[in-house]
Amino acid sequence: MQRGILALVVDDSEINLIVAQEVLRAISVEAELAGSGAKAVEMCKLRRYDIVLMDHLMPEMDGIEAAKLIRAVTDAPVVALTANEDPDAQALFLENGFAGMLQKPIDVAQLSDMLARLLPKKKPRTDPIPNARTGEGLYEEDDGQPEDRPAGTLPVIAAEVGLDVQNSLAKLGGNEAAYVSILKLFAQSGPEKLRTLEDMLASWNWKDFLIAIHGQKSALANVGATALSEEARALEKAVRDGKHELVEAVFSGFHSRYLALCEKLNVLWPEEPVALRDATEQDSVRLTEILREIVGFLDNLEQEEALEALAPVIGIRYGEPLTSSLAALHSAIGSYAYDEAAAIIKRLSKGVSE
Repeated sequence: MQRGILALVVDDSEINLIVAQEVLRAISVEAELAGSGAKAVEMCKLRRYDIVLMDHLMPEMDGIEAAKLIRAVTDAPVVALTANEDPDAQALFLENGFAGMLQKPIDVAQLSDMLARLLPKKKPRTDPIPNARTGEGLYEEDDGQPEDRPAGTLPVIAAEVGLDVQNSLAKLGGNEAAYVSILKLFAQSGPEKLRTLEDMLASWNWKDFLIAIHGQKSALANVGATALSEEARALEKAVRDGKHELVEAVFSGFHSRYLALCEKLNVLWPEEPVALRDATEQDSVRLTEILREIVGFLDNLEQEEALEALAPVIGIRYGEPLTSSLAALHSAIGSYAYDEAAAIIKRLSKGVSE
């Protein structure tokens, strides 16, 4: 059987990575993910990809710099992924060696056309590509009538907060389970994203604020939060125009509405209490090994493997603050907040060794 097309998607936003992977899966293209430009360069040194889809604005190493380094190790075409609507954007990418440009959120038809143009001799797989993320259908049939659904179901909440579910589903090829997975990630990671934006604003770190709000514009559009995405777009433009006092004046309203959306959505995924047992000496020894394993999984963006490795220790009472830190680690990994997870592991490793 022909291997089919293997793509590498590069983006610093976990939500954008998952959306791109699901869009590609919908057209039978397998995708691997890199959360930074530097990671993408290393992955291209180790494996041959047919095409690289590269975000533009990323911290530390942006897409243009990463693409230049990637082209030094592979002849795979690099396509820019951007939410930049500047008419000169495409010229900028072409001048810097990109093979093309796709607007975010990614349109399935435009992506298919791009693949056909750049990879005319490659064909997508004919067998289904496995989906590592699972979830219930949004509108799965049940024994009750629609009006009997509890108030906390997604269709009801989506209507209350104005999510354009159908548009988001269309961009994912109708994959309801993928949308649920992305929405859960958005809701659980959103408050931390807002705290990061607050810290940047408080320190007048406009360079990183611009990159972060640009990413949130795409993330909000991907889950169907169109009005909030437009607010993020206005904030981004204000930063670019140097209207910093305006950003400070209107950010609090954006923050409140964004946080309210996350709180509404998190009702759908309540945390269940866990029965704990007291830790043994063997548990403490094993914990160090487990944390080391998890670091390796996170370096490769292997969320499910990291959660599986962590699972045996979640039900153990190690004493405080260790037990609470492990719960926080589980939450960070579950919401794809890998930088936060790495920081927790660093603190845990130091505490365990002392």
